[in-house]
Amino acid sequence: MELRGIDDREREDITFDCFEEESGPPGKSEDAEQCWQKAVQLLARQDYTKVRLQRKLAEKYCIRAVEKAIQRAEEAGYIDDHSYTERFVRSRKKDKSRQEIRQSLRERGIRIDEALFTELYTEEEEAEVARAVLERRYLRMERIAENPDELPWQMKRTLYQTLLRRGFSYSNTESVIRDLFVSPP
Repeated sequence: MELRGIDDREREDITFDCFEEESGPPGKSEDAEQCWQKAVQLLARQDYTKVRLQRKLAEKYCIRAVEKAIQRAEEAGYIDDHSYTERFVRSRKKDKSRQEIRQSLRERGIRIDEALFTELYTEEEEAEVARAVLERRYLRMERIAENPDELPWQMKRTLYQTLLRRGFSYSNTESVIRDLFVSPP
């Protein structure tokens, strides 16, 4: 059996030793019903992606039990990576860059559909978020500066670095900083 959604490197990290012997694997239960109950218990507390739930269940259960529980959860509609992605993007696009959100989704085992992602979080929305981040940072810097007239080039460099480090695109960063220094807040 194969765990879909987990690449080969991760599959090696998670050892699924289900033996054909009667004694079963050491330390891992083959009880599919018990695994299903654990999956329901986990899903009752929070949303899980398919991959994250597989990883969590694989800590205590063998691959056959995990696969059956995952399949049952999908059939029951308890796991839906598409709707999870939508909720995740909508909840984080208020203060995160598109790149930060993409990375977080990858870490959760979700393959990103670019068409859906672009529909959920447009370049224009990202520019607005970048503008808000910059304005907060700029106002803080302005308050700290002893002589604000001498700092524009240093401020620009710091603001560029702030946005680029947070994953905002260069084009958005460029336009937002240009707007900020042409018409101060």
